[in-house]
Amino acid sequence: MADTPERKQGGDALATLARDYVRLLQQRAKARGLPCTLQPAELVSMLRETTVCPVLGIALQPGRVRGPHIVDATTTIVMLDPGQGYTRDNVAVISHRANRLLADATLAEMQAIVKWMKRPH
Repeated sequence: MADTPERKQGGDALATLARDYVRLLQQRAKARGLPCTLQPAELVSMLRETTVCPVLGIALQPGRVRGPHIVDATTTIVMLDPGQGYTRDNVAVISHRANRLLADATLAEMQAIVKWMKRPH
């Protein structure tokens, strides 16, 4: 487990972060007409369990939900199936960098990028 200030403080900072995230996710879900049943305690558990981005393999840094202090390694919460809403079984903790990469690219676009990057220069 990464030795971040949030984890050193006995989880109080993680609990606050989880509450902030859930509030934000509830707002997003309501605006999109999707369910949001994710609870702060569930998110705290996910944040503690996921210390490395499952997409990019970089160490995660729990931090602010929004604002100028977000870095590539900042944790973000994403829906696995965007039509199913924010539920425990439909969200994942990944890095902000991975979230930006996945934001709107299709699989075909990502494959085209990989193909282009692998070409001889």
